[in-house]
Parts: sequence; structure tokens; C-alpha cells
Amino acid sequence: MAREGEKRSHIRKRKKGCLTGCLTNILLVLGVAMFVSPIGATLLIVQVVGWTLAVAGAITLLNCWRHASEGMRQADLFMGLLEVIPGVCLIVWPDAFVAVVYVIIGVIVLVTGVNDVIEANAVRLAFGAGWVWRMAIGVITLLAGVAVVASPFAMAELVMLVAGLALIFDGITEIIAGVSMR
Repeated sequence: MAREGEKRSHIRKRKKGCLTGCLTNILLVLGVAMFVSPIGATLLIVQVVGWTLAVAGAITLLNCWRHASEGMRQADLFMGLLEVIPGVCLIVWPDAFVAVVYVIIGVIVLVTGVNDVIEANAVRLAFGAGWVWRMAIGVITLLAGVAVVASPFAMAELVMLVAGLALIFDGITEIIAGVSMR
């Protein structure tokens, strides 16, 4: 019985490791794409969000007719339209919504910077060495996120470059952390 528990624990660890590895690779690819083609990556992100909303809304609309309750049908009809209409707008006119994406990316960069500062502090407390460069990059990322949120229109292309670099950095540090845990 104990061996079966150990086997399940091992399988969970492998699944978690695989998921972490996949997410790390996604961060790296997304970071490189954002760095190489900031405007193209932004338009792609807007369209992916649009398609996601449109498909989710279509599914909600299709399911609204399955409810026996009139109130539930109306609620799903409303939610479906609330998802489909903005989704179609994002697909058809992605460039009109790019500014919103920059604000959201600024917030993500800001949160990434905060997370990097927290990680640097944890490394400082745990190991006492190797934390200074992490803290410096975390503070720079944090300040970049604040600048982007404060002035998204002035920093449109810079946002994607900074976000790309932050994601590349985050992906690399996750790889280093994963390798050092083995």
C-alpha cells in the first residue's frame, strides 16, 4: 500500500514538472515573439483574446436554449452576447483595442517585477548570495511596469519589448530553478 502512495506521489511530481516545463517554454517563446515583433505580437494577442471570447460566447449562446427556466435562458443569452460582441470586435478591429492590451501588459510586467523582488528576497534569506542581480532586475522590471501603466500610449512599442524581456528572464530563471532542484 505504501508503494502505491509513493508511486502516485512520483506521478504527481512528474506531471507538475511537465506542466512547469511547458509553461516555462511558453514564457520563453512568448517573450521572444514580443521582443522580435512587438506590434505583431500585440495584434496576435488581441485576436487570440477575441477568438476566445467569440467561441466562449457562441458556446454559451448554444447552451442557453437547453435550460428549462426562462430566467436561465435569458441570463445565458445575455452572457453569450456579452462575450460574442466584444470578441468579434477584437477580431475585426484588433488595432483599435491595442491600447487596452498595453495597459494590461503593463500591469502584468508590474506584477512580474513585484514577484521577482519577492523571489530575490527569498533567495537572500535562504542562501545569502546571488540575490543582488535578481533584485536589480526585479526593481527594473517593477519600475518599467509602473512607467507603462502610467503612460501606456507613449510606451506602446517599449511595453512589448520590456514585457518580452521580462518573460524571457522569467522563463530562464524558472529553467535555472528547475535544474537546480534536481
